[in-house]
Amino acid sequence: MWLNKLLDFIDTILRSYSQILFCNSPKTGLFFLIATFLNPRLAVLGLLGGIFSNLGAYSLKIEKKLIKLGIFGLNGILIGLSWGLYLKISFLLILTLIFFCLISSFLIYFWISTIGKTYNLPSLSIFFVVLSWMGIIIFRNFWGNHLINLTSGFNIINQIEAILNKHLPLWFSLFFKSISAAFFQDFILGGILCFLGIFLYSKILALSALIGGILGIILLSSLYIPPNQIHHFNFNNIFISLALGGFFLILNWQSILYTFLALIACTILSLKIKFFLNYLHLPILAFPFNLITILFLLPFKLKILPNLGIKSLKLIEISTPEEHLRLNKTPKTKLILPFFGAWYVIQGNNGKITHKDMGCYAWDFIVVDDTGISFKNLGKNNLDYYAFGLPIIAPASGKIIKVENNILDNLPLKENSQNNWGNYVIIDHGNNEYSEISHFKYQSILVKEEDEVIQGQILGYCGSSGHSKEPHIHYQLQREPILESQTLPAKFYNFIRINHKEINKISSGIPKEGEMVKN
Repeated sequence: MWLNKLLDFIDTILRSYSQILFCNSPKTGLFFLIATFLNPRLAVLGLLGGIFSNLGAYSLKIEKKLIKLGIFGLNGILIGLSWGLYLKISFLLILTLIFFCLISSFLIYFWISTIGKTYNLPSLSIFFVVLSWMGIIIFRNFWGNHLINLTSGFNIINQIEAILNKHLPLWFSLFFKSISAAFFQDFILGGILCFLGIFLYSKILALSALIGGILGIILLSSLYIPPNQIHHFNFNNIFISLALGGFFLILNWQSILYTFLALIACTILSLKIKFFLNYLHLPILAFPFNLITILFLLPFKLKILPNLGIKSLKLIEISTPEEHLRLNKTPKTKLILPFFGAWYVIQGNNGKITHKDMGCYAWDFIVVDDTGISFKNLGKNNLDYYAFGLPIIAPASGKIIKVENNILDNLPLKENSQNNWGNYVIIDHGNNEYSEISHFKYQSILVKEEDEVIQGQILGYCGSSGHSKEPHIHYQLQREPILESQTLPAKFYNFIRINHKEINKISSGIPKEGEMVKN
């Protein structure tokens, strides 16, 4: 038991390292961890910071799945690395690091619960910057503790660096040094290790880092920054390229241009803010990256920009850029509405009740009369509801891969919270696209697993099983053959939209909440 917990914690630590450069992989994190040990003094404090900040998150009773992502540990790692560079190691420094890591975990969770939840904005490494500055000011002013040391202490590393400096083109040397500067180093070897780690995780992120880093070098060189100083600024440009070049935004030509504008803004801000920070005797850290990224994401989160062809991802949707591109392709499955006759959309995409986060692209359908009421008599019995017992059909051809048929129907206004999906069917349409239809009537499903069905074939009959207070059906197209999978933005083909007795034929479209629709 304790061994499993230890391995799980090590996995979280490694993911914390990988999150520094927008990855979520223990293998990538291991590359980054090894790279930090080119300077052991920095590496030890960085590792302690990662351990303390993750333990702090656990002590705050934060959800384990959130901690597991590594978003709490990354700030602690960066605080430790920065203090290892600028401050002398002492017992007092270690105690302060523990305290600041606990604070960072609390602040990140506060951000997630407030700003992240309301505006869907990431905390990035904002708290690392603020807390690192605070620590440097406190130790410098009260204990005169301030130094800069970029040497590794290993002759073999220095020899390898000399060889790489001699044989690599200047631009690539500056690029790799810029990546290693994200971990408070200026080693070409460290940058190569980090770049390999990124490449293993995502080819698109690696390309974004390379293009952003080279463009940053061009911009900084054009502003007459000496080559030996470029990497001190350029790591912020690489952060920008990773963040906006496929991680928080869907990659297309519009987002690429937008990222280039952000690079220009980041470069100018870095040079301007450097003079002010020099006056305060503070390092620039990742402040330009954090500020510019938030400012460039904010218009999309607040929806104050016109449609520029740029899509900002919800935090819950974030994966690899490759996965983002796959999920945002137009689904190949040609869907029809999963019923006969006219049904009312009681909850559509991004619904206020249950269609949120991973389940945002879903629909709930009921049947209503001319007055908009879904039942006759007093509605105390399922048989009073117009939808109850009506046939549900396959929205597209495919193979039945999962069936649940033994959940009892609820009485009206009651629900079964232990079996949210009730009786359901999952159909594999190919192309990694699956239909999931829920709330069938008890033992009314006519198909079984492994059956091949054709579009329009009756699957079963509408009921009120699972999370259902009245007879209705729930439909979603999803990316995996399991319940609670990420939903896909789907369209239905050749249906009729009825609004206030106005009938419109729709060749392809999305049924909206409050509409009557039929095939």
